[in-house]
Amino acid sequence: MKLRLSNTLSPHTRSVLCVCYGNIMRSPMAAEMMKREILARNIAPPIAVQSAGLHAQPENPAHPWALAAAQAMGLPLTEHRAQLISDELAAQADAIFAMDFQNAAELLARFPQARDKIHMLGHWRHEPGTSVEISDPYYTDIEGTKQCYAVIQRCVRSIVDELEKAK
Repeated sequence: MKLRLSNTLSPHTRSVLCVCYGNIMRSPMAAEMMKREILARNIAPPIAVQSAGLHAQPENPAHPWALAAAQAMGLPLTEHRAQLISDELAAQADAIFAMDFQNAAELLARFPQARDKIHMLGHWRHEPGTSVEISDPYYTDIEGTKQCYAVIQRCVRSIVDELEKAK
């Protein structure tokens, strides 16, 4: 079966949920970047942004590499605590951004009613010949984490561009 996800955001998007495996690296950083971009552009009405993990251990802090890479970008994740995705979080979100195909497949299996609002964050990368997956830096090192965050930042800026134009 082919994985088919929406590549278009609703102009009525008011809440966003960024999702990865454990909610300790990719999704919390994507959420923080998105909050910063939305705030910097003074988008109104405001858009609520959260993150969660499909297999998160609730209350786990961000991974040490995530903390270091985020700090270098001026977005400290020191207060972040992982949260497990729930039916309520999925239902409340107008857009759900998955980081990789495994995340997207699991989201579709667990929340089939959310099919039209599940997106691959990497779709907004807009770099021909690159994957829409954002690989988990958990299996790399601090440099891999920084590279991952640079990709996430490009995607987030493109998403916020789209949300801003829809207002």
